[in-house]
Amino acid sequence: MHDMILLTTKQASDLLGISCDGVKKGVSRGIYSATYAPGKGKGGKQLRILLESLPQSAQDKYNGVEPAKPASDFDMKRLTEKQRTKLKQKIFVIKAYESFKKEYLKRDYRKAFISYFKDEYPEIDADLKLNAGKLEDWVKKYKGNGAEGLTDGRGGSGKGTTSLTQEMQEDFMGLYLSDKEPPITTCYSALKIYYEEMGLKIPHISSFKRFAKTIPPAAISMYRKGKKHFNDNHIASIPTVYERNMKSNDEWVADHHIYDVMVNGNGKIGRAWLSIWFDRHSRAVVGYVINLCEPNADIVLDSFVDAVTKHGIPKRVHIDNGKDYKAHDLFNCDNPESLVSVLDVAVRHAIPYNAKAKSVERLFRTLEDLNKLLESYIGNSPDHRPESMKGLNKAIAPKCISYEDFKKYAEAVIREYNNTPHSGRGMNGRTPKQVYEADLVSVRKIEPDALAIILRRSTHTAKVNKNGVKFRELQNVCYNSETLQELAFGKKVYARYDTADVSKIHVYEAETGQFLCVVGFYGEYDYGADEEVTAQTLREYGNHNKSVKNQARSYKPKKTIDIQTALINHASRLTDIDINGKPTNMALDVEKRKELHDIKQAESLLDKNKSKPTVKELDETAILSSLGRRRSG
Repeated sequence: MHDMILLTTKQASDLLGISCDGVKKGVSRGIYSATYAPGKGKGGKQLRILLESLPQSAQDKYNGVEPAKPASDFDMKRLTEKQRTKLKQKIFVIKAYESFKKEYLKRDYRKAFISYFKDEYPEIDADLKLNAGKLEDWVKKYKGNGAEGLTDGRGGSGKGTTSLTQEMQEDFMGLYLSDKEPPITTCYSALKIYYEEMGLKIPHISSFKRFAKTIPPAAISMYRKGKKHFNDNHIASIPTVYERNMKSNDEWVADHHIYDVMVNGNGKIGRAWLSIWFDRHSRAVVGYVINLCEPNADIVLDSFVDAVTKHGIPKRVHIDNGKDYKAHDLFNCDNPESLVSVLDVAVRHAIPYNAKAKSVERLFRTLEDLNKLLESYIGNSPDHRPESMKGLNKAIAPKCISYEDFKKYAEAVIREYNNTPHSGRGMNGRTPKQVYEADLVSVRKIEPDALAIILRRSTHTAKVNKNGVKFRELQNVCYNSETLQELAFGKKVYARYDTADVSKIHVYEAETGQFLCVVGFYGEYDYGADEEVTAQTLREYGNHNKSVKNQARSYKPKKTIDIQTALINHASRLTDIDINGKPTNMALDVEKRKELHDIKQAESLLDKNKSKPTVKELDETAILSSLGRRRSG
């Protein structure tokens, strides 16, 4: 058995081309074998690395073995004409340099040769731009690999190849193709450390940059930008022409939009919301509400009521997947008592995060363009916020349009939109209003009295006890009457209620769905105070140079256009969609008509014999204020 050769940490690092710390980490991870020998160090011991545990290249380097050069299969025919010319010029320079050194015996031979060459061969030097660094590099490469070492593969037969191994490429993509979007420099630094720990070197960062450019844009989009970016930019959508096989009221699309305008609602500064219903075929806005609060199921119902009241009942609705559309009593086809079940409306759900599926997204962009003319427009992102609208709400309040004025403006913008020629496919330059009216075959309608009863929210079921019944949707307020006790004591019931007036509710038997009675408040209700609005932090800006300010102010417009009033006045002369004269089908069946008759009688009786609460006098105004939905209006 031959003697083991043990190396110091410094010797091993020189052979491996890595730091001493890298060698020690390799030992701790079991990559290299090591032992301890007596010497100066901690505990009188020094680390020794076994030569045989190092890579073969390091062992050969220690033993003075020159690596065998592979047989060259270099063929100049693979090069372009330009590459062959440049290669011949470099070889000519090297040969001339070797001859010059033999005859020129002074120490500054390199500098002297470059000066000599530039004077004697200016045409070649114009191409090569010879200097000391290039000269030594060419000599070294020619000595090591011959003519092939001097070849610049860029743009020639070697184009598209890489010095990265398959493993390096995969490791790089594992870091680079991340939704955290790390830069190439960061990925390279991490890979360099990773491979150094294994005693290996990786090519220069330029190789990784070239490789990154070969990764398809679709892969970059999917893994670095996300699924939505990938779908929006790389997945082709099927062009849709809505005039084929569709008519007005065949499908309505619902969505919400928060305006990029700051409004002043009785001293509260914020952005208004638009909840809208949009006819798919004609692109016409058929119903909407504008609110200062975030959308909820009540507001969705409110906007649907607005659309149905004006334009009848659609065959189908296309809704989002948000919780405000998933209320059990509105657009849930599995619930026989839901709004769409009673009105016989089909439901289609949008693909999550897929703006392409709902053309209403394009409508929002159109509506927002006119908002840019308002002083309190704030842009669609913090980066695009106008300088004049930066600051605390208190500071920008004087510039904010009032909520009531903004509602009038927004309503005028929607009317303008419905009366403006549309460039969409199949519209043929007509306005949404014209297309809607022309292609409305018939209208499904409900009598106004019936609408007021059907277009209500429903509660979940609850059991009637001696004190009446409470529903969590109605803040657990107690409702009771002698009729309720007589008809439903001990039974499970549910209620339908008007979100604008919860002082009385319609009660139904849960098992059969049969209408029982109309019931009013009974009992006491506690409610909490509103949350205090907190202020935002104001970023302070430095003062501008006085001369710059004066120069900028000299360009201040001397005339402002009251576009807001002009647009509202113009819109007031436009007409809304007219469905009069179209064939009308009434949507209620005989059973629902009987239920409507019974409800009217019960409400009339309740109004005549309204009993007083037995617990104590109720502050009905406070209860209605607390229970009443965040009303649109």
